[in-house]
Amino acid sequence: MNRRALEKCEKVLGPDHPHTLTSLSVLATQRKYDESGAMNRRALERQEKVLGPDHPHTLTSLNNLAQALQDQGKCHES
Repeated sequence: MNRRALEKCEKVLGPDHPHTLTSLSVLATQRKYDESGAMNRRALERQEKVLGPDHPHTLTSLNNLAQALQDQGKCHES
């Protein structure tokens, strides 16, 4: 369902709309290991560009990426 929501948001709102970026971040948290890290990086990069580095959604994505890296034993990556 989250993948479907992301696809609809991208189609209707565009790839850089805040709701689309939130959907991307939510979907990324449900992925496993490398895929999760890649999706979290994608969400973070887009949110930093669109919303700015200090926006609450951007900070959530940063936290999600940190958690994904920690889960993989890669806590020293950035």
